[in-house]
Amino acid sequence: MKKIIILLFILLPTCTFAVTGNELKELCNSDNPAEILQCGYYIKGAFQSHLLIQKNEDFKPHFCAPENATVGQVVAVVREYMDATPEKLPESAALLVWESAIKAFPCD
Repeated sequence: MKKIIILLFILLPTCTFAVTGNELKELCNSDNPAEILQCGYYIKGAFQSHLLIQKNEDFKPHFCAPENATVGQVVAVVREYMDATPEKLPESAALLVWESAIKAFPCD
């Protein structure tokens, strides 16, 4: 069992898949419906992961999206942010999703 855990720690970093802002923007601007869905699902996952983290009572929220915000609205916010900040596109797409949400949905 110990060997399996060590093997996982060695292999896990090579199995991760980091998406850049450039790659996300390409998916979001695609004419292919499957890639547009990938864009939406990626943004939804990154956005919701932050919402889950916010459920921890010790965590100060970085953004405060309205409860009725739709996936389409969040995708539009992210796409607008990517268009406005092309210098950030080589960075992590998840980070860009969070940054766009912080800008669009500030906490009072």
